[in-house]
Amino acid sequence: RSWPIDVYRAWAATAWVATALPMSVAPYLRSPLPSCSILLDRHTHKNAGSTMRSIYRDNDLQVLWGYNPASMAEASLSLLHLLLEARRGGNCTLRTPLRLVMEHHYSRTADWDAVVARYGPHTPLQRVAGGCGCRVVLFTRVREP
Repeated sequence: RSWPIDVYRAWAATAWVATALPMSVAPYLRSPLPSCSILLDRHTHKNAGSTMRSIYRDNDLQVLWGYNPASMAEASLSLLHLLLEARRGGNCTLRTPLRLVMEHHYSRTADWDAVVARYGPHTPLQRVAGGCGCRVVLFTRVREP
């Protein structure tokens, strides 16, 4: 799926009630899944994107993908809003687990710089997420040419 902005607005408003992920642990897992994690997967074209997307879904992660860093900027604001709303009660409790992986297909360094500016280690999203026990992890997949 591409990243329509309305998905994030609806998600922030409902805290994923419509697409709640199971709380039970799958039999092949050794430990419970985190209640909140946001992964940003940067990779080149022809780098097992469809295979990884399938693996993510098999591991109870909601997968969103796109090419546009502007969509990721909008998503970061929605995620920040969602976590701030959860924190408002004092305990950062989400009604349903937030386990999200965002695939970012890239070709330019400037695109990733924009992503790091929104999700990187010194951002408001990282600070609020960390205070709520939610990990935000950025990683890059590479392959031989």
